[in-house]
Amino acid sequence: MFGGSIHRVNVSGGGTHYFNKIDGKYIDLTSDQFTLYGIPLAYEPNQEINREYCGKNPNTLARYRLLASRVAEEIKKVNS
Repeated sequence: MFGGSIHRVNVSGGGTHYFNKIDGKYIDLTSDQFTLYGIPLAYEPNQEINREYCGKNPNTLARYRLLASRVAEEIKKVNS
């Protein structure tokens, strides 16, 4: 949608978190799920992930599609 790359970090307490890097800047539209509960989130070090990888895990793919649809909805609101 906007280009850039997808990155992944390990999260304190287990699990992983995905975010984007566009024009050299990290863009994380879902970071509030961590800051809201005081969970530390560091963007370095991270691993760049190819888009095909995101489609291999059904849970990751579902979250990816949900985020993409929500971003598209917000863009429609701004443009209308």
